[in-house]
Amino acid sequence: MLKPGLKESFQNRISAITSPPVLSSVLINSGDVTTTSPNVLINIQYSGATPTHYMISELTDFSDATW
Repeated sequence: MLKPGLKESFQNRISAITSPPVLSSVLINSGDVTTTSPNVLINIQYSGATPTHYMISELTDFSDATW
């Protein structure tokens, strides 16, 4: 017989011990509102589990972004 906890789906068991990452802020060049430089420093702050990947784009619909 399996323990009740083992009968739950894999995702339910993982979610019970970790929390998903929650984005709290994205800063460009330490808080600049705009920049004309093509080189920027991105600082992403989050709570919860460490993100495994993220996507950044110059366009609001992310049409220029790739994974």
